Amino acid sequence: MRWRVPHWTGDGRLRVLTPHPGEMSRLVKKTAAEVEDDRVAIARAFAKQKRVHLVLKAIARWLAFPDGRVWINSTGSRRWPRAVRAIS
Repeated sequence: MRWRVPHWTGDGRLRVLTPHPGEMSRLVKKTAAEVEDDRVAIARAFAKQKRVHLVLKAIARWLAFPDGRVWINSTGSRRWPRAVRAIS
C-alpha cells in the first residue's frame, strides 16, 4: 500500500496519526528496526516535518507534537487502543 496524503496539515484541522513501528517504517522509508532503535528522534522529526500529532504505538507510547515536544507514556496500558478509537 502506498501512503499518499495530499495535505498532511489538514488545512488547519488537527491530524493525529497512530502508526505501529511497521507502519512508521513505511512512512519514513526506514526499516522497523531503525524505527525501534531511534523512536524519539524519528517521531519528533516526522511530526515537525509534517506538522501532525503522532502516537507511535508499542508497549510504551511515544506522542510527538508538531512543535517538537515528545511525551513518553511507559505504563503500557492495554486501554490505549480503546482510547484512540474513542477520540477518532
